[in-house]
Amino acid sequence: MKEVFHPDGITICQNGGIFNDLMHYHMHLIPRYKGDGFSWSEPLQPHGAERHLQKTRDRILQVLTKETRV
Repeated sequence: MKEVFHPDGITICQNGGIFNDLMHYHMHLIPRYKGDGFSWSEPLQPHGAERHLQKTRDRILQVLTKETRV
């Protein structure tokens, strides 16, 4: 990551216990730059992410299905 992105630093995030809702281990490695304004926090209240993901998935499938018909 350092050789490719030349970051000023790297943020490493791994959720465990009750905060690991994916039921498998994964780690985020995020290249960081001075003044990038990065912030990562979980919302205090549910915001309907599942609904947004479903909508995004449906839109992608619609485009892919349209492409295969041509």
